[in-house]
Amino acid sequence: MAKTSVDTIVIVIVKQFILLLIHYSSHNRDDDKEDSLQRKHFPQFQSKKNKLFIPQYFGIRKNSSNSMTFANHAKIKPSASFQLDTQMIIPMVIFCSYRPEYTVKLIDSLKNLQFLNPQTPCLFVLHKSPKVTEESVKGMNDLLNKIDFCKVIKWRVIDLSKNRTSKAFKMHWYKVVAKVFEDRDIFHLGQVYRKDVIFLEDDIILSPDAIKVFSYGIQAKKSRQRVIAVGLGGWSGENLINAHPDTFDIRYSAFFPSMAYAFNASFWKTIKTSKFLKIPNNDWSESLGLIINRFINPRPLFLLPTLGRLWHVGKAGLGLRGDGSIRRDVQIAAHWLKSPRLINLETASVNTGIRDIFGFVCKESELRNIFTMRCLCPQSYQRFPPDRRFEIVCYQFGNYIRDPCLKKFPFLYRDESQWS
Repeated sequence: MAKTSVDTIVIVIVKQFILLLIHYSSHNRDDDKEDSLQRKHFPQFQSKKNKLFIPQYFGIRKNSSNSMTFANHAKIKPSASFQLDTQMIIPMVIFCSYRPEYTVKLIDSLKNLQFLNPQTPCLFVLHKSPKVTEESVKGMNDLLNKIDFCKVIKWRVIDLSKNRTSKAFKMHWYKVVAKVFEDRDIFHLGQVYRKDVIFLEDDIILSPDAIKVFSYGIQAKKSRQRVIAVGLGGWSGENLINAHPDTFDIRYSAFFPSMAYAFNASFWKTIKTSKFLKIPNNDWSESLGLIINRFINPRPLFLLPTLGRLWHVGKAGLGLRGDGSIRRDVQIAAHWLKSPRLINLETASVNTGIRDIFGFVCKESELRNIFTMRCLCPQSYQRFPPDRRFEIVCYQFGNYIRDPCLKKFPFLYRDESQWS
């Protein structure tokens, strides 16, 4: 009798276990189906009212099984919804060297910026050396006098040195940033300016949604203390992996973004109190990279769109071969044109985790050196070589990281109005 009771109990337990397995399997299939639908339509971090939320950073921890998970991934607490203020003003500083043949291309792209407030101060820092001709001065003045899409402010800087060296430009950059954040009324706004400022080189062009991208990035930066600056792309505007018009990465970097970037007075104080001018490296962006990576703990981070929003049109500089000493032929073939559309602020989001310089994820202890700075995951360079960084390269991480990528979602509608 006792044996029969035990057998009955065992059978009941086995049946319950089988039912539990069926239930769990069913839920997994439902979850996979729902996850597939979510990835298909990109509703990351959206509320029922379709308002955008900027997610907080998720820490990474290593499991005993040698796999990675994200700490607190079940406790998503989004910040306040982001809405673009069309009256918002973000001052712009443009470093110019009296090269109207380049500046005209930049101005054309600025003229086409979406949501650029006409009251936005555009400070043109005109760096005049003995090599600058009167013809170049006249050409530049003619260009600036025709601008009506922002408030033009001219600041002429006389440089008596015959050769324009990296060391001289490093000092020039430092003095300009000091004036921007310490001058009583540099932007004619009636006060010392402390908020984020956009800095641009004169030999680039910007995507039409660059102001939107900067606005989202600056807002996202506010809720992430380690993020010190927002950039628009790599050296020449390269993409990160899993490029998509709506996504951003928080990443390590060996250098400071040097073509189109934004930061505020708080980071200027860090620069001012550092050994920036004493560092023997004469490249200003690499000098900042040394300070950021070696003298500040925890290391500061940068926020960039995965789809580059700047295009370097200068004849000299880093291009597909990644060598600044090589003069290159440049065509106006901006890579954001490969995307069916530009940013949609209702579906924009910051990708999970802290990334390496190309957008890959690994443990911080696994990071390897690039320019003597630890910011490169193992195999990143092989997976994302220089000749592919202007393309759309998708990489599936697995686990809890599911980055949107243009090639994985080819059905994105093409909004022709954005390219007019």
